[in-house]
Amino acid sequence: MQIKLRSYQIEAVEKINAFFWSDVNKAKIHLASGLGKSSIIISSIERILEKKKNALILILFSRRVICYQFEDAVRKVLLNVRISKNLNDSEFSNVCITTYQAFYRFRPEKLEIFDLIICDEAHFLKSEKHKILFDSSLTKYLGIMSTESYSEGWFRDVRCIYVYTLREAFNDGYFEHPNERQLVENFFVPLLSTQRFKNVQTGVLLSDYIKVDMSANKGEDIFVFEVKVYRGLYNPHSTINAALNQIISYKEALDSQPRYKKISFVIILLCKVEESFIHEVFDKYKITIWDISNIIYLCNNNNDLINSLSKYLPYSIIDIKGQVPINLSYNVGKRTSYKTKTPFAKLEYFQNKLDECQKGRNSARTYEIICTEIVNYLFHTEFTQISEQHRTGDDMFCMDLLCGLKGTTEFWKFLMRFYNTKFIVFEYKNYSDYISQNLIYTTEKYLFSMSLRNVAFIISRLGFSPNAKKAALGCLKEHGKLIISLNDEDLLKMIAIKVNGEEPSDYLLYKVENLLMSVDK
Repeated sequence: MQIKLRSYQIEAVEKINAFFWSDVNKAKIHLASGLGKSSIIISSIERILEKKKNALILILFSRRVICYQFEDAVRKVLLNVRISKNLNDSEFSNVCITTYQAFYRFRPEKLEIFDLIICDEAHFLKSEKHKILFDSSLTKYLGIMSTESYSEGWFRDVRCIYVYTLREAFNDGYFEHPNERQLVENFFVPLLSTQRFKNVQTGVLLSDYIKVDMSANKGEDIFVFEVKVYRGLYNPHSTINAALNQIISYKEALDSQPRYKKISFVIILLCKVEESFIHEVFDKYKITIWDISNIIYLCNNNNDLINSLSKYLPYSIIDIKGQVPINLSYNVGKRTSYKTKTPFAKLEYFQNKLDECQKGRNSARTYEIICTEIVNYLFHTEFTQISEQHRTGDDMFCMDLLCGLKGTTEFWKFLMRFYNTKFIVFEYKNYSDYISQNLIYTTEKYLFSMSLRNVAFIISRLGFSPNAKKAALGCLKEHGKLIISLNDEDLLKMIAIKVNGEEPSDYLLYKVENLLMSVDK
């Protein structure tokens, strides 16, 4: 099976390959969580073995379960590669996959047998016992770190050969709405053409950190367009403001560059937006908002365009009346002076918080605080009240977080309507392994139909084990109680969605829909 790599993954593989054949024996890469670390490692191994068929590579992980997952992934891709899980058998293999603990316990007499040692989560290699890893001057060492913020450990002063951050992934479109790219290509490009826009381009990079959905020309004017897709027709002001703040930050960043002085910014929000707000934004920032009623007006009764738009929207547009968009023919003139926080600040802030929180019982309270902060950031406008460490009246159960629902956006409406719930339970588990089925049954006890508490989220570092997934489905089928798994990667994706000015609960709706579609009788 061939791995299809993204552009940044290809670049990382090239850098690792160049390092392996260089005179340098120690290097590191920084790669944010959830960006395909395994694909990069496997492809790098493949490149090395193409030239050196008898190479021996040791890969060290912090947990046995990750070793098993990685081994499965390697076997699917590198069909003829000899793999060992035991250091004593490593001389007869190409790839040895084991944990740090096993390495320290059964360390080979000579590290020189390894051509390359790859250290996952290398930022945690700080204690004196890690010295034995680096005894060999003939072995190459590659440290993989999830963030650039670490200044300690055995890879502290090592040259960094590649960096790819969450911000860059965000700008490169790896956190976009599932249908957004197709929507832009198949609907908005033809729509702009009908409005006499010329030279319509998609995925336009305006600077190293700013990528917009579309750009186009109309006469001598240049327009850039950013599209935001929502699952519901109406969305909270906080969501709309987040989308606006992103465009404001783009304008602020480009303000000093003469070639961008004549650009007009258009933000397309596929939901209803108050007309007074649209005019207020235009008057203050010279940013044009097109909402769904404006888009319908621009379709001009073109059935092909209307049908194309309907295909990508989760709500009906039959009863939405077209509204003339605000006039785009204006002189930009002098720009308003304003200050706004970069939209990436929260994304990077929470990424670093999660990375710095070590897995395990000792950091359980820290993880709980981080998760509550994230839940508040994502959904505080949806909750009527929030109760941390909530105890039931009989003092039998204590829930990490209990929230009352307003039911503003589609996902929370969906839960209230179909699961008869008014309250949501959040449980946090800072486990170094996957969640077991026992925890599912424990959480199920917190849910009680008569108190309108039928839905729970279990937030953990890695998510549910296969048996836990079966147990959660059993609770759903037998008792109608919905228990949803969220891991660190899910949290970061929702933060990125919110930063991008879209609705993070839409991600949950897609997740639950996929879960429900998998349920058998």
